[in-house]
Amino acid sequence: MNWIRKYGIFDREYQVQRLMNKTPEQKILELEQRIKLLERQKASLEKQVEIAEEKSIFFDMMIDIAEKEFKIPIRKKS
Repeated sequence: MNWIRKYGIFDREYQVQRLMNKTPEQKILELEQRIKLLERQKASLEKQVEIAEEKSIFFDMMIDIAEKEFKIPIRKKS
């Protein structure tokens, strides 16, 4: 038992994984689900980017209006 623990593969997770090999159909279904999840995440991130771009444009317009109304430079010139 000591030799097996030290040098052998006595890991229960490894044994379970080895016994539960997935069929090609299961792998395909799993990958299809992963693709659908990634597509949903991509759509969500694209929407967040679009909203952030609109906010940026809006804030730039606000700064431009404030600079004209109060006649002070708000933007820092680097």
